[in-house]
Amino acid sequence: MRKTGILALLLAAAAPVQAGTVIDRGQAILGELNLFTTGNVVMGQEVEGKSFIGGNLSGNGGQFGIGSGEQGFVNPASGARPTATIVGNASVANIQLNGGQVPGNVPVGPRGLDVGGTLTGNLNVNATGSAIRIRALQNANVNGSSGGSIAFGTRVNSNVNGNGSTVTQNAALDASFQSALAADRDALAADLTAFSAALRGFAPTHAPILGDPNNVRFDVGSATGTAVFEIADAASFFSNATSRAFSFNAGAADAIIVNVRSIGTLANLTISQNFLGNGDLYSQRLIWNFDPAIQNIAFNNSFIGSVLALGADVSNANFLQGSVAVRSLNMNGEIHLGTFNGRIAAIPEPASWAMLILGFGTVGAALRRRRIMPACA
Repeated sequence: MRKTGILALLLAAAAPVQAGTVIDRGQAILGELNLFTTGNVVMGQEVEGKSFIGGNLSGNGGQFGIGSGEQGFVNPASGARPTATIVGNASVANIQLNGGQVPGNVPVGPRGLDVGGTLTGNLNVNATGSAIRIRALQNANVNGSSGGSIAFGTRVNSNVNGNGSTVTQNAALDASFQSALAADRDALAADLTAFSAALRGFAPTHAPILGDPNNVRFDVGSATGTAVFEIADAASFFSNATSRAFSFNAGAADAIIVNVRSIGTLANLTISQNFLGNGDLYSQRLIWNFDPAIQNIAFNNSFIGSVLALGADVSNANFLQGSVAVRSLNMNGEIHLGTFNGRIAAIPEPASWAMLILGFGTVGAALRRRRIMPACA
C-alpha cells in the first residue's frame, strides 16, 4: 500500500465520524431552543426565545417568547417547534405568550403553545397568529389574539375568549397528544446527552489563565476552529475563584467549549462569578458543558454562555444568556437570547491521537523496511 493510502486510512480511523452526527444534532437543538428541561420548571421570569419544558410548569408565571433586539436563534429548515412546549401540566397564576422578534424581524416561533397536560390559571396570548393546543383546561382563563387558533381537548370550569382566534374542541388532543410531546422530549434529551458526552471527549486545547488574583482569563489567542478548555475539579475551581471575575478573548474561534468536570458525585455547586467585558461578542459561541455527576447548580449572578447540564437541577438568581439545557429549573432570573450559534469541528479524542501517532510510527517503520529490502533479480 502506498504511503498516502496508509495515512488516509489512519486519518479516517482517528476522525470521530459518528460523533460528527451527534455534534450536528446537538448544535441544532441548542440553536433552536433557548430553554430545554427534561423535568419541571418553577417560573417567575421571562424566556426571550423558545422553550421546551419536559415536565410540569408551576410558579407565579412569566413570559415566553419576548424576543431580543440584539441576538437571535436558529430555526430548523423543517419541523420547527412552537414558541413554548410544556409536556406536563401548567399550573401558574399567569402565562404571557408574546410575539417577540429577533434581529431581521424574525418572530420567535412558529408562534404557539403546546400543553400536553392540564392548564390551570391564566393564559394571555399577545402574539397574533398563534396556534394554541392544550389537552385539558381546568379552572383556566384563556385570552387569544387575532389571526390565531385555540384548540383544547376537554374543558372544566374554564373560559376561552378567542379575541379574533378560532376556538375549537378537538378530541385528538388526548393522551396520544401528550405522548407525542413526551417522545419528542426523550429524543431531544438523548441527542443532547450524547452531544455532551462527545464534547467531554475533546482534549483541551487551552487552559484558563489564573495568574491575576482578580480575573480568570479564558484566552484563545489567534486560534480558529474549536477551542476547548477544561476545569478538572468544579468544586475546587469555582469555590477558589469566588472573588474573581471571568473574562474571555474569543478571538476568531468558531466555538468555545468549557468542560466542567467533577471528581466523583458533587451534590451542590454554587457559581458566583461575574463576567467582564461585552458578553454579546462571544456568548453564542460558548458552551459550558457540565459533568453529569454534578447534581445541583446555583447561579448567583448573571452567567454568559450556553449551559449544558442535563444531570443537574438548576436555579438562577440572575439572567442566563445562552441556550440552557438542564434537568429542572427554578427560574428566579431571566433566560436571554441568543442561542448557541457556533460551529463545532469534530476533534479526535486523545485516544484517537495516540492511535494516530502509533500509526505514523508503524508507517515509518514499514517505509524504512521497504527502502532496505533488496531488489528482486
